[in-house]
Amino acid sequence: MINLDKIKNYAKLNNQNFFIRKRKIPLQDIILCTIDKKGLTTEMELHKYFLEKGVTPMSISKQGFLQQRKKLNPEVFSFINKEYLKVFYSSDEPIIWNNYLVFAIDGGKVEISNSDENRATFGEWEISIAREKQEL
Repeated sequence: MINLDKIKNYAKLNNQNFFIRKRKIPLQDIILCTIDKKGLTTEMELHKYFLEKGVTPMSISKQGFLQQRKKLNPEVFSFINKEYLKVFYSSDEPIIWNNYLVFAIDGGKVEISNSDENRATFGEWEISIAREKQEL
């Protein structure tokens, strides 16, 4: 997706001469490295990125990376997200997991009111320590 000419043109921050020469770190790597940031120092982020990519030693300085990143249109990330969502939602086939449509997963707990109907629908579970029945 990131190699699309549309994305390259969108990333050029009002200057069509940006990102046309072959550099030590091409546009694709600048975008991917920026997206992959984990909050480390720039030098550590670059080292980690190139290590995962299988390129050692690191072929660019942090100053060189930051100079190239300054040329990047910050709206390119929003553009990439919109392009991704267009592709994601253009599929007519829903993705099924264990015969269910998954809309979101957040790890949160949902409280269901304690009623006979809900216990019949959702079931009950027993805590082994207290041996008390608890509603799901």
